[in-house]
Amino acid sequence: MFFKRGITILAFFASAFFGVRPAMAGPIDIGKTYTYDLVQAAPGAMLGDINGVGSYGTVTLTQALNKVDVAVVLKAGYLFANTGSDNGPHQAFVFNLGTGFTGANVAMTSLSNVFDVAINGPFNQTPWGNFTNAVDFKSTIKGGLSAKIAGPMTFSVSAAGITLDNFVSNAPAATRNNPHPIGYLFSADVGNASSGKTGNVVTAIDAVPHVGHVVPEPGTIALLGLGLLGVGWAMRRRG
Repeated sequence: MFFKRGITILAFFASAFFGVRPAMAGPIDIGKTYTYDLVQAAPGAMLGDINGVGSYGTVTLTQALNKVDVAVVLKAGYLFANTGSDNGPHQAFVFNLGTGFTGANVAMTSLSNVFDVAINGPFNQTPWGNFTNAVDFKSTIKGGLSAKIAGPMTFSVSAAGITLDNFVSNAPAATRNNPHPIGYLFSADVGNASSGKTGNVVTAIDAVPHVGHVVPEPGTIALLGLGLLGVGWAMRRRG
């Protein structure tokens, strides 16, 4: 309870002193994590079982203040595949942000010599549909699995008030003829290092995350302390 109150106080003082606008839906749970499994390969990719079902890796989202950190970790034996090009049918990794956040700032925090933040979406990740945001290989990286990039791929998505729940399914709007359209949260272009087979893998339809929590970064804790000191000072003046 004390920690959550502290986060609310921190958001208030960040807004007052640093011009940061906190989320209006309620306190942001700094350090909260959602982890999703990449479990379905494209048909005919010869990855996983006969239906393409397998365990290819995970995508973990970690909440920070006005930022979500993303880590894409592939299962041992898998590599990121470079089987597409800029604005082509395959991207190294794609995700979908909800209304108001599609223009969020995306910055690589690992492998920045290998991956670029793709722009000018939406991005079609055959056969899983269009996604609002993408990360792709740099044009200097050779195709297929030749780069031997096992990852993890990490990047941050920053925007005022952004939370884990702003990463949404890419399902199109429901219609009378299609009231329950199919959608996916994430897709990665990967390959089996042993067989050389590649394909786009995705989260399951209506995937439910594993929810966890990590200790906030030292900088976040320092800001929290600053906020608490400010509140104590204000209360003292009031008394």
